[in-house]
Amino acid sequence: MEFKDKNILILGLGISGISTAKALYKLGARITVSDLRKEDELKENISQIEGLNIDLLLGTNDVPLDDIDLIVKSPGIPLNIDILKKAYKKNIQVVTDLELAYKINPNANLIVITGTNGKTTTTTLVGEFFKKAGYTTHVVGNIGVGLLWNLVNSNEEDIFVIEASSFQLENTMDFKPKVSLILNITPDHLNWHNTLENYIKAKKKVFINQGKNEFTI
Repeated sequence: MEFKDKNILILGLGISGISTAKALYKLGARITVSDLRKEDELKENISQIEGLNIDLLLGTNDVPLDDIDLIVKSPGIPLNIDILKKAYKKNIQVVTDLELAYKINPNANLIVITGTNGKTTTTTLVGEFFKKAGYTTHVVGNIGVGLLWNLVNSNEEDIFVIEASSFQLENTMDFKPKVSLILNITPDHLNWHNTLENYIKAKKKVFINQGKNEFTI
């Protein structure tokens, strides 16, 4: 997917939002970042994108959508907020950084680990396996490291070991990693997903698009 000169709205200037903003800026997109927190609460975050030509709308998410081509939301932002309802009515695609990573580089070596418990430990361990084997390895995602900035600065042979939450997976459409791991599923985040079935559906998105050349564990 071509991002140059696209108008992209990023909701949330946390770890994933910063990484996304820097990556899309490098790819030539026109970026607006909205965050409900105010400037004095975000000084450290803002400093990480200082000098980039990015529009900041802080303390609000009441953003005009007329020219927006794509919305990238931080995983923890609920899907039922007003601005996203407006986006769906306008047929603006809403994604998280996982889907965007696949759009940027569908051939990247993505190993995605999800599950209710044990994700961080397993992601860290798998990352160490690849590092010890001599691969340039990026351990990213829900573990607390932004994915996209690492992705746009990587080489073809680099390995990405990604901890993925159900919140990240829920807004994927075409996303398919080379390898996916589902460690376990027990009832969790039901205040968000409403039912266990919806939670399971979100988790299943880690492998739902995989074909004969990809693997699920």
